[in-house]
Amino acid sequence: MNSFKPLDSGSGTPKHFSHLRDKFVTIVAFGDSITADTHHTLGSMNWVGLLGVGLAGRDVFPKGYTVINSGSGGDDMTKALARIGRDVLRFKPDIVILSFGMNDCRTSTPEQFRAQLCEAITRIRAQGECSILLRAPNPMVNLFSGKELHDIPEGNGNILKTNIAAFVKVICEVAKILRIG
Repeated sequence: MNSFKPLDSGSGTPKHFSHLRDKFVTIVAFGDSITADTHHTLGSMNWVGLLGVGLAGRDVFPKGYTVINSGSGGDDMTKALARIGRDVLRFKPDIVILSFGMNDCRTSTPEQFRAQLCEAITRIRAQGECSILLRAPNPMVNLFSGKELHDIPEGNGNILKTNIAAFVKVICEVAKILRIG
């Protein structure tokens, strides 16, 4: 028995997005290669593609919606902030899903990541009413053993040590502090 009931009564719109029920909704997925349409995900079967499939044919946004994939392989928050105007703000989104951290754990400290993530959120909020969702990096799994990886294997056989857990913790803390649903 499923007791999870996130929907508003009388519609398929989640309560968190009930203010969007009567408008055409623009959703921007903004992230790194995990977000981008890549050959690894057959062009669309990543989380953004699955989001589109999950919304299709449902009464979540009755006036319609579009999902814009603004993922870019290799991006970290530094690169993201340089392209946020072009790849997010110009669309005047109703919902932005930020998905960073995987590359950041190699290029910055958790403190730098926190400051940049907060800057991105501030810039999005300055444009007007917009719901922001934060997505933590997905776990990495060794396809042969099924065990979770805590470091990133590089193509040359080296192992890149990371502290992804610290970056996930930052994402959770920022969500709580900035009251992101």
